[in-house]
Amino acid sequence: MKSSKLVLTAILTLAAVSFAYGAGYPYQKATVTNVENHEPFVPLHTKATDAPEPPAQYAFDISFHLNCSTYVGRYRSDIEYLPAVLNPNQSVDMIVDKGLLRVLIPGKGEVKMSLIRKEKDKSGTCSGSPTPTT
Repeated sequence: MKSSKLVLTAILTLAAVSFAYGAGYPYQKATVTNVENHEPFVPLHTKATDAPEPPAQYAFDISFHLNCSTYVGRYRSDIEYLPAVLNPNQSVDMIVDKGLLRVLIPGKGEVKMSLIRKEKDKSGTCSGSPTPTT
């Protein structure tokens, strides 16, 4: 009896953990359509201080087409590097989650990007599956 309770508890725990880490949202194929360099806001220091310069941070606004919508996410990096899979016309696995785009990058794993905006396809020619709610 104790062993069956232990097994049941283990199964429920694993199910809860896997759902919490995104197993409840399947990855979908999206296409990178545009990449733009984003100039981050750098505060202007009018007074000389001993404070170090803020670290350089690079950002790119990347457009993805998925299910008759275009999603724009902001990819941030400490170095001026953009993975090859994020170049235009490349296919990526992506999850649209509340205010986030979760993109699988080969060799790096899942990368979270801030969702900047979402635009519906206005051409009327799209016949994809329904867009997930955000």
